[in-house]
Amino acid sequence: MFQRSRIAWGCVLVLNLGLLGGAYLLEYGFGLEPCALCLLQRYVLWMIAVVACLAFLQNPHRIGTRLYALLLLLFNSVGILLAARHLWVQYGQTPDMIVPCTAELRTLLQFKPLMHALADVLHNTHDCARIDKLFGLPLSAWSMMSFIILIAIVLWTWKCSAKKTFQG
Repeated sequence: MFQRSRIAWGCVLVLNLGLLGGAYLLEYGFGLEPCALCLLQRYVLWMIAVVACLAFLQNPHRIGTRLYALLLLLFNSVGILLAARHLWVQYGQTPDMIVPCTAELRTLLQFKPLMHALADVLHNTHDCARIDKLFGLPLSAWSMMSFIILIAIVLWTWKCSAKKTFQG
């Protein structure tokens, strides 16, 4: 019999794979080139998908469920911060505040240490100021909402792990 935690991990995994599929569809199907902050959010989604897949396959008990939940809360929090930064770049900055990027994220990662490349991406946001919308909302807002939904699922799983009877 499936446990509620396994169903929750499966939901997180399926939602992540759907989000990643949508991102790749927008990139390769519709030609929307992702900016550096979009790519960082995509990498966070991949990390969440891997952790959710491991949790789904392992189906841990209470302590394991909480450890996976903590890890997923951390990754989702990073995703929310990246999406918030992206929204701030798109709507909160004036054009004179935006510093042009010197290189794409992939190029920066090839020639700079990880932390220096990430700092450059977070400060030099010229290509990230472009606003692509889906159903009237910017993609960064959709990304933030998806991270919030994922956190809600993870918190529900945490709450269920506190109960003694965890069988669904």
